[in-house]
Amino acid sequence: MYAKADAVPIPTIAVEPIPVTIDEDEAEDAEYRLSAYGSIEAEATSLIVIDDNIDISKETNRIIFLRDPAFAILFLLHFGVIIWLAISYGNFHIDEIDFNVTTWKDYVDDDATSQMDDNKWSELQKIVDETIQWVDVYPPRIICFIIIPSCLIAYGFSFLITALAIPACPTGAVVFSLLGTLAMTLIVSFSISVAAHFNVFVFMISAFFVGIVIYYICVAWRVIPFAAVNLSVALRGISENCGVYLVAFIFSITGFFWTISWFYILFGVMDSMDKAYETVHRQQGGTPNSDNAEDQKSDPIQGIVFLALLVSLYWTSKILLNVVQVSVAGVMATWCFVKNDAEGCCSPGVYSSLFRSVTFSFGSICMGSLFEAIVTMIRVLLQSTRDQSNRNSCEGCGPIIFCLLECIAKCLEDILHYFNQWTWVYIGIYGYSYLESGRKVVELFKARGFTTFITNDLIYHVLRFTNVIVGILTGIVAILVQSQVDKSHTTDDNMSYLYGSIESSPPPAALSMGLGFFVGISISCVMMQVVK
Repeated sequence: MYAKADAVPIPTIAVEPIPVTIDEDEAEDAEYRLSAYGSIEAEATSLIVIDDNIDISKETNRIIFLRDPAFAILFLLHFGVIIWLAISYGNFHIDEIDFNVTTWKDYVDDDATSQMDDNKWSELQKIVDETIQWVDVYPPRIICFIIIPSCLIAYGFSFLITALAIPACPTGAVVFSLLGTLAMTLIVSFSISVAAHFNVFVFMISAFFVGIVIYYICVAWRVIPFAAVNLSVALRGISENCGVYLVAFIFSITGFFWTISWFYILFGVMDSMDKAYETVHRQQGGTPNSDNAEDQKSDPIQGIVFLALLVSLYWTSKILLNVVQVSVAGVMATWCFVKNDAEGCCSPGVYSSLFRSVTFSFGSICMGSLFEAIVTMIRVLLQSTRDQSNRNSCEGCGPIIFCLLECIAKCLEDILHYFNQWTWVYIGIYGYSYLESGRKVVELFKARGFTTFITNDLIYHVLRFTNVIVGILTGIVAILVQSQVDKSHTTDDNMSYLYGSIESSPPPAALSMGLGFFVGISISCVMMQVVK
């Protein structure tokens, strides 16, 4: 599985074969890895896994043909149906919202109405009017002075940390993240013990989890150098092809608008079905508020339509994420083996990898994403059912069974997600089909054992800490921007130019910190997902 002393052809990444070899006098019967600086060094541990038996001609032809085309066709047909539903039924019904609270009495039960006198209804109307006025004035200011600058600042911090700070000392970053995890575990465990007044049982549970973290650190310590090199290679390759960040942002924004569009379709379809049920019931001589009408609304067809739309939501969202992962894998492989084609922001390696992901490998991505979407849908339905049973105060074994089923579904979802992360790498590099890539992943785990899991997890620790650091730094900058803007535009201590009256709301600094932290975490997560 590794590069040997003999001349070994490195597997092709592009459509044309790449005749790269390692001379015997350079090899000296050692295994090889690509270092963080792009050179090949003798090392006891191999970073790039190379199959000696790969036929380059077959690998070249593999990328030319579509893989798993049936699932690509299925997704395109599904997307056509979604577009038809959006055009025919999509509606948010915003124009039907009545902001006159006096008309709300018809929709409130008698018990609640009896507790509301005219003064309370007037106060409620005042709150609604003030909220409408606030929405008309302040959100654009928040977007212009806090959200947009925070996005740019978070991108700058994330890029500087991944391109300069971590590559300068990758081993230190991994060690810091491990020790930081231990420190956070100790703080949380001690806080829980104090809150429980040092209850013996709670203290033993806390000590048990602290022991697990310490044991994990001891086991992982020996692979820290290998994880550090992995991280350095990833960060250097991504930094030299930063166009993949642009691809990730575009697909993330597309996913955001897809979610909004999904709700647009869902509200319209469900409302149309409700109106159709009411129309049929009127034709049968009933009234819209009768019990029979409610029975009509609970028709199983609505449930089936909702489940189908739920699968559509998760399927499309996961495809958008996984296209980025496959593209990144292709870019990194090109950077490792054909560096001239993967140098620059929008290098040929970036757009060619993206092109392969949305054409030749798109069917494989659709196939794996569909499996993930189905498992996620099952987990969400079980969670919703369990929450509903808790709200209804159900007794017996029902809530326990739903809790166990949800736990099993969550475990399956996590396993499939982790397994697919490696599958996307094989798809992005070699252009394998989904099932063939899965078989290669199983072979990899059998050959490498738990070292693969531990090394991957160490890198995730670093990326998670990076997200938190970027969020905190962005929040601090947002506070500074907010204070300067308020000083420049208002002199009233009880008013904020960005947030309005602050008499009955959190301090502007807290709001700015919260918004900046959220934006920083969001931007950093997108960029760290590329590295991941």
